[in-house]
Amino acid sequence: MKLQISLPLAVFLLCSFVVGCDAIETLRGEHTVVISGDVTDAFTGDAVYSVLDGTSGPRFVLLLSRDDLSDWEDDDYTYIVMTRRGDTPGVGVFAIAADDASNDTFSGSFADLQQADEPLEVNGPALTASTGVLTITDINAGHLVGAFRFEARGLNLPDRSSFIDAVLDGSFDARRVSPSTLNNLEVDFDFN
Repeated sequence: MKLQISLPLAVFLLCSFVVGCDAIETLRGEHTVVISGDVTDAFTGDAVYSVLDGTSGPRFVLLLSRDDLSDWEDDDYTYIVMTRRGDTPGVGVFAIAADDASNDTFSGSFADLQQADEPLEVNGPALTASTGVLTITDINAGHLVGAFRFEARGLNLPDRSSFIDAVLDGSFDARRVSPSTLNNLEVDFDFN
């Protein structure tokens, strides 16, 4: 038995396949961020979250990376990470503070590093959040939607002699991923 497909049906099936492939690529979620101050930048990329098992119990992690996580390199990367003790939070407003990553408060950091695998050659800003807010507006079907704004302080490596300051402001629609996805990035986020 020979299967014959008309030209219009073949075009429809091909278009459906292409659209379906594009939908798979967006499953990771997306974010947009604007950085101002001593560091200025604006970028979009993947937004993911997970709950990792740490030495002090579960730890919720929200990771926003420049571009696509599948292009992640262990020596050149840009990310914003916000974390707290405990499981996935509910809808609400949460403080971001430098010294208190508890069940109610998040810690945050930003890095835009080149040659990160070479301690003497690392180049780029590495900042830690000092104060701010994370708002989660919706959690549904593996998506976490919200916005954040935090002030951060750190270094513009390789210069270790003076501090730099910046404000990070953004929004996200993050997709839940398995803990192994974050653990396989070969970056020691020190989530424990």
